[in-house]
Parts: sequence; structure tokens; C-alpha cells
Amino acid sequence: MTIKEKVFESQGVSWWIVLLEGIAAVVIGILLITSPDKTGNLLLRLLGIFFLIKGGLGIVSIFTDRDNWPYKLLMGIVGILVGLMIFLAPLAAFGIIRGTLWLLVGMGAVTLGFIEIARALKGGGCGIAFLGAVIILLGLIVLGNPMLPPGTYANLLGGVSIVGGIATIVMAFGMRS
Repeated sequence: MTIKEKVFESQGVSWWIVLLEGIAAVVIGILLITSPDKTGNLLLRLLGIFFLIKGGLGIVSIFTDRDNWPYKLLMGIVGILVGLMIFLAPLAAFGIIRGTLWLLVGMGAVTLGFIEIARALKGGGCGIAFLGAVIILLGLIVLGNPMLPPGTYANLLGGVSIVGGIATIVMAFGMRS
């Protein structure tokens, strides 16, 4: 059992929830590769909803727990403003996200690659180590080339999502047994 599996089990997360997360990651990855524009638009809208809800709940939480209320208020206001920006000016929001997407994709790939290598060192096998090295290499390529065409980011993010989703599915079945 890997460290991540132990953490999930210690937090009472059922294997089937982890399986659903893996399936969702694979589906999103496939959609990002096959239909990047529509998927990107959907994910941007979901991100806007997330920020609005997070911001609203941050402000509401001040009334239930006054600890760190200035922080909660600031986070709530920022969340609501970002959520509104995404809905009222989606092109500007997309431009900002597009401008930082290379950093998110690159750092995410490098992080995922190191996690895979760590998993390989804990008995995951040479295949996982090789996969981790390839993902790190892809992440470094993205970080070194911030002006790649937008479709490239969608394909890379989709690929990383598929790989991460498959790894999560495998982990879920490992938790089941």
C-alpha cells in the first residue's frame, strides 16, 4: 500500500470515490485533447462557479467562526471578484489564465513526475519511474517554452490528466483489495 493510499484510508475515503476521481480525470483529459476549446470554456465556467461559491462561503464562515475574520473576508471578496470577472469578462479571464497556463501545466507535470518517481522508489517498479521521468521532461519543456501554441497546452494538460487518472484508477483498485 502506497503512502497516498494510506492517507486516503486514514481519512475514511472509500476506494470507489478514488476510482470516480480517476475516471473523471481520464474523461477530462480526453475532452481536453479531442475538444480543447469547448472543454476549456466549460472548465473556465466551472472555475468561475467555484470562486463564487468559495468566496461566498468564506464570508459566511465569518459569522460562524470569528477566528481570522480579516483573512476570511479578504479571501471571500477576492473569490467573489474573480468569479464575477470570469462570468462578466470571460475573454479577459481566459487571457489571464492563458498567460499563466504554461506555468501551471509545467509545474503540475514536474510535480506529478516526481510523485511517480517517489512511488517507483517505494516498490512501484521501473515502468512507473520511466513514466515519472517522461512527465518531468514534458514539464521542463513546457516551462522552458512559455509561448507554445494554446492547443499544445490543452494536449499536454489532457495527457497529464489521463496519466494521472489512470494512476488514480490503479490506486483505487489497490485500495479495494
